[in-house]
Amino acid sequence: MDQPCNDSIVESVVALLRKRSEVGTEKYGVTLDRDDLTLGDWLEHSVLEGLDDTLYKMKALRTVREREAEQ
Repeated sequence: MDQPCNDSIVESVVALLRKRSEVGTEKYGVTLDRDDLTLGDWLEHSVLEGLDDTLYKMKALRTVREREAEQ
């Protein structure tokens, strides 16, 4: 299962996922295999992460649009 594929994009995402897992384990002392959260807790975490993602994308989009307007 750990054998690489021929897609560099997939490989880069796998590497990022592994790194995020390491960071999360170091920061929180647990993995996603934990069982102390309810399904509602997991969904709330997901919603909050999604909101953060939207904010980052809006910032990036605004920056791109401002740069395009300068050209």
